[in-house]
Amino acid sequence: CSSDLYKSWRQFRFGYWGYLMHELVHRHQNIQQEIRNVRDTRSFRPESAVDSIREEQEYLGSYDEIEAYAHDVALEMVLLSPSTSFTKALSVMQQQSIECATSYNVFTQSFANVPEHPAMKVFMRKVHEWFDLVKSQQSFYCLLELEASWIA
Repeated sequence: CSSDLYKSWRQFRFGYWGYLMHELVHRHQNIQQEIRNVRDTRSFRPESAVDSIREEQEYLGSYDEIEAYAHDVALEMVLLSPSTSFTKALSVMQQQSIECATSYNVFTQSFANVPEHPAMKVFMRKVHEWFDLVKSQQSFYCLLELEASWIA
């Protein structure tokens, strides 16, 4: 098996499971909203004057997307730094090249011009919460045999 083929398989496998888990977070949100009879999700106001960035901020500023992306980031952090603290794992994630399509880069680039945006504050709090949960349930995630070594 060539290393390029193996790398492609690892990327596909991670992308598949990552996408599925992201959507399962949304499924849980929808169920909870139905139980509480809530129709609209809380959302943060976009602050960019550039239309394309404003649209990204509007989309990612939704509390539902913040929660789902925070899970994605926490999973990537644990996979890249399985035996480190949140602070160290976040540092590793922040050192990834902008060109690297980590969930962290996707989310934070949308708010790069407004790093103190309220959505970023909630996002970072949620990443920390998800990181703790993913770490505590690491055996489950290990069963999926996910790797993120192709990111680094």
